[in-house]
Amino acid sequence: MAVPSVLLLSGAVPSEKDVGGLILRELLQYYPHNHICAALLHYGHNREPSADLGWLPFISEPLPFVIGAGWSAGLRGRIATHCRFRHARHFSQRRLVRRMVRFAKRHQVELLWAVLNRPPIYHIATETARQLGVPMVCTVWDPPDSVCHRHHLDRLSRNVAQRDFRRALKTAKRCAVMSEAMRDEYAARHGVETVIMRQGVRPEDSLPVATSPNDDGRFVIGFSGTMYAVREWRALLAALARVDWQIAGREVVVRALTTSMDGTVQGRANIEWLGWRPMAETIRLLAESDVNYLPYWFDDAHRTAVRLCFPSKLSPYLAAGRPVLFHGPAESSPRRFFERYPVGLCVHSLDEDEMVAALERIATDRAFYQHSATAIEAALDEELNTDVFRARFAELIGIDKNDLLPVVDAPGAAATPTGKLVAAGR
Repeated sequence: MAVPSVLLLSGAVPSEKDVGGLILRELLQYYPHNHICAALLHYGHNREPSADLGWLPFISEPLPFVIGAGWSAGLRGRIATHCRFRHARHFSQRRLVRRMVRFAKRHQVELLWAVLNRPPIYHIATETARQLGVPMVCTVWDPPDSVCHRHHLDRLSRNVAQRDFRRALKTAKRCAVMSEAMRDEYAARHGVETVIMRQGVRPEDSLPVATSPNDDGRFVIGFSGTMYAVREWRALLAALARVDWQIAGREVVVRALTTSMDGTVQGRANIEWLGWRPMAETIRLLAESDVNYLPYWFDDAHRTAVRLCFPSKLSPYLAAGRPVLFHGPAESSPRRFFERYPVGLCVHSLDEDEMVAALERIATDRAFYQHSATAIEAALDEELNTDVFRARFAELIGIDKNDLLPVVDAPGAAATPTGKLVAAGR
């Protein structure tokens, strides 16, 4: 099976600065380096790939129309930002498409791989594929209504963006998605072939799975990644304050590996805020926890995201070998994953008593801990590992997995030539 020359068109820049960037950085390392190039569409920051992708030919272009005004701007403000949205779509995006096409032809691209993570890219990707006359595959991490909500698009702009998204999926040969629910819904609604692609963990990065809590007198709750579910996080802190940060006679410590935190505490608290850490160190620190905390939104504004998305932090949580406390709605992709792999406990409300009862069970129930350990091993063996991740990437592109490069010990070790940055407009 021939390996096609691929253009990666993405609003996430492959780097170590965010989860999307980390995923793309890893996937680019797998693909034969002389058969891939990238068009990176950014919002004015994080413009270039990480240094270990020095071999990657790429162009970097700013995206027009960064963010809408939102409802607080009033009717005039929403009309003004919608006009900016339409102007960008009909003029600035056309210029971007011409640049993408010129760059792709220069590299004899045979397949477009589009990451649909920004509203403008929905339209740009489809038009670029059409003008090149090449097939397109795409990757979706978040549904369009969630993406539009984050960008504060008005109703009219949101309708246009969602129409562009539907057109992109109708055009695509295959689409990589994050969850079983997203797979089923997009296959049925858009008629596109779907592939579940969730970032995996290398076997050498996984630590031994614990079959019982720690016995050092503390009860450690781990957390890593972006603190997006703020309301749920505050509910956890309130529950801990209610029991004076004591669970089953043990002092509770919350260990947070995140760049920012939110929430208030009444009285004393035991929070270790460790900031951002590399993946291997994150897994090691999470392995010192008794349980790792996974919050998801309860509010209606995030209902679609909760149902269709999948939290990337679950991979390092399970690699740490500790059970997970999922704090979110029953109708959610993590709950569906837990039904297949019971790797921890679920709390489906903001009730403080329910949270405390779940934490006490984790701290005292040895049978639960052993049952979770078996499920963690199964989830890592069958789903959240690099072999599965690579195989599904090959399936997305439409090649044999043996055509991909092997996993290297240090990302970027196989990189050779110097990358090229093509100036905007050239």
